[in-house]
Amino acid sequence: MNRQTLGRKGEDLAASFLVKKGMKLVDKNVQTRYGEIDLIFRDGEVIVFTEVKTRSGPVEINPRLAIDLEKRRRLSKSALNFLNEKGWQNQNARFDVVCIIMEGAKPCFDYIMDAFDLAIE
Repeated sequence: MNRQTLGRKGEDLAASFLVKKGMKLVDKNVQTRYGEIDLIFRDGEVIVFTEVKTRSGPVEINPRLAIDLEKRRRLSKSALNFLNEKGWQNQNARFDVVCIIMEGAKPCFDYIMDAFDLAIE
């Protein structure tokens, strides 16, 4: 499975995982001038911007480490852009991360709620 196919499969798995937790999917693969937001949910009154990291086979480096400061900045700017375009400037929001490791056909989930704060500096 190529990287792009694996990534889309991971996003679909993460979406199903979070819907089962009671969240409502708002949008997916949202393109902004700052980058892409994988998944956007509503969790009660909170808008949740979700980054999905999917890896296959034995993983030597935790997928969480792929979300460095620069990635957090791009996600933050993208989220602010999305909120402004929707007119949702006063909405509470958070950033969640779903790391998925594909072990054969069975995915292993590592869900990090409120993973990081807004990073725009």
